[in-house]
Amino acid sequence: FRAPLLDELYDQYGGRQPALDLDIEYSDNSEIGFVYSADNVLSDTDSLNFRIMYFAINVDYEIPSLTSESQNPMPNARYANRASNDRDGVELELEYANQHMYSTLTYSTIDGEDNTGKELWYLPADKLSL
Repeated sequence: FRAPLLDELYDQYGGRQPALDLDIEYSDNSEIGFVYSADNVLSDTDSLNFRIMYFAINVDYEIPSLTSESQNPMPNARYANRASNDRDGVELELEYANQHMYSTLTYSTIDGEDNTGKELWYLPADKLSL
């Protein structure tokens, strides 16, 4: 869970009312993965590690900020428990090491949509590193 921040509870942006009735955000997280490790793969002194993980996150009672006068007329609070979202993604790690070198390849991606079916714009970008 995530409790409301003080800034969210007492914010009075543009003359809006504070959001003293904010509830806690809840999330259900699930992960499943596979890990593989091996020594002496290409030589007598090397090792290989591989990990792949799939995760799914469901957030309820999300606390977004809404300042649009047409969607949230004054003096309504800027923050409210008015949303939910679903996210899922994959993380991949591949490591190889021997007596002369060490290398790591990582990749992660996450996608998600809110309760109206719109893609979440605030998720981190896909990441690939070597």
